[in-house]
Amino acid sequence: MFFYIQEFAIKHLFKVTCGLNSKVLGETQILGQVRTSFLLAQKEHTTGTILNHSFKKAVTIGKRAHSETEIGSRTVSVSYAAVEVARETFTTLKDISILVLGAGEMSELLVKDLLGSGANKVSVINRTYENARILAQRYSIEALPFGQLQSKMNESDLVISATSAEKFIITQDMIQKIQNDKALVFMDISVPRSIDEAIKDIGNVRLFNIDDLHDIINTNLLERKKAAKKILTLINGEIDEFMNWVNLLDVVPLISALNHKISSVKNETLESINRKLPDLSNRDKKVITKHLNSIANQFLKAPLSYIKEIAVLNDADQEIDLVTKVFQLEDDVGKYRDQKTFISN
Repeated sequence: MFFYIQEFAIKHLFKVTCGLNSKVLGETQILGQVRTSFLLAQKEHTTGTILNHSFKKAVTIGKRAHSETEIGSRTVSVSYAAVEVARETFTTLKDISILVLGAGEMSELLVKDLLGSGANKVSVINRTYENARILAQRYSIEALPFGQLQSKMNESDLVISATSAEKFIITQDMIQKIQNDKALVFMDISVPRSIDEAIKDIGNVRLFNIDDLHDIINTNLLERKKAAKKILTLINGEIDEFMNWVNLLDVVPLISALNHKISSVKNETLESINRKLPDLSNRDKKVITKHLNSIANQFLKAPLSYIKEIAVLNDADQEIDLVTKVFQLEDDVGKYRDQKTFISN
């Protein structure tokens, strides 16, 4: 458990929506989750001014973090790293025959990333055919029984293994039996490894293993960390602005009371003029009203500016009390403060 207050709570929220606190640095799903949760809270009327402003600001900062930096542009997941290597190797994944070996969680991530990257000829093989069938049905791809592994490799351009087998599933002998001269690409992201490293000795074969992908991931993670530093600078600037806004909320009752008092004086003056000069034309009344509004606005300009300045001071409460007494606004300030229209639920 942890507990944050004031600007530390806001900074935590901003970092979360930017993906800086995620297990995968810079991931974007959390931004959507925060937004969905916030909209639900609004729908249930459980938020007020402060929460509304802070979460809207957090979502906006999260979007800026991903559009203005490369925090999410470089992959740091094993499955997507495998897909990125495949795209670099084949230029395009369209019409490339791809065989995924395994039907677990990693295999499903692979299938999703492959299809999302343009692959349209994906098959899955697993020792338990039913698991392969369920996965294939979910993504409308082909499922094959394990006994067809050798024949399917003959047809494939890319084979990706993501199993949890205790021993090699693809061996050097199996590759040597493939009856074609085209280049074959294998990726082994299994733990432990399920493809015999000896297949690299075969002339037309390329093998990428988990270590190769981790090199890519580590490089990309360094780039994401650089982007994270830029985002922290952005967040710190936004926190200063946000806290200034929060501090202004403390003087909202005073500003409202002062505006109300000036407005009351202006209206009473207009009523007095209308009683004493009943023959005034509509044009004359408009001119007088315009000038009274101008006087009120000019009078308010300096006090309102001063009130906003003192809002961010350490001794703001004392200054607010002083202004309140000078303008004899104690009752009005209390009334507006009691309404609490400016405070979050």
